[in-house]
Amino acid sequence: MTPAEFVDALNTNAGGPLSQPERNQLVSDLSTGTRTQAQVLRAIAEDPDLNNAEFNRAFVLMQYFGYLRRNPNDPQDTDYTGYDFWLTKLNQFNGNFVNAEMVKAFIISGNTGSVSGVENGECLGACSAGSLSAEGFVWIGSLAYGESPFSLSNSDYGCKAIPMLADV
Repeated sequence: MTPAEFVDALNTNAGGPLSQPERNQLVSDLSTGTRTQAQVLRAIAEDPDLNNAEFNRAFVLMQYFGYLRRNPNDPQDTDYTGYDFWLTKLNQFNGNFVNAEMVKAFIISGNTGSVSGVENGECLGACSAGSLSAEGFVWIGSLAYGESPFSLSNSDYGCKAIPMLADV
């Protein structure tokens, strides 16, 4: 396999993240012995364009697993249309999930389940970070903990309800 064929095969398998000048430089480096095949492989694997493309795909997949608790091709989206929509939207906002309102949309989705005082992903009463509800849940201003996420009217990031330790 020639250096050009090697670089082209790697670039194709990675989804074409290399620009023509980047590709030509890697072919030249491999031809002259400046880089080994392993170093060329690493250069492609660490390419910022590849990283950005894969990060966005992984981020959308994480939203499905974390918030909707399902695969992106589970019913009702057996053809990945929902996944493709969110990936396109995230790419339109250059990976900025806050401006794309992705997390907010997944949190307020009716698919996230419900807890006491929360229906269809919306808070039915005023609550704030650190306050306690009569139902035995602690409301925290973090998306990293808890069972049932929902959106606060005054926050783009929402908060979650977790059972108090005494109730577990």
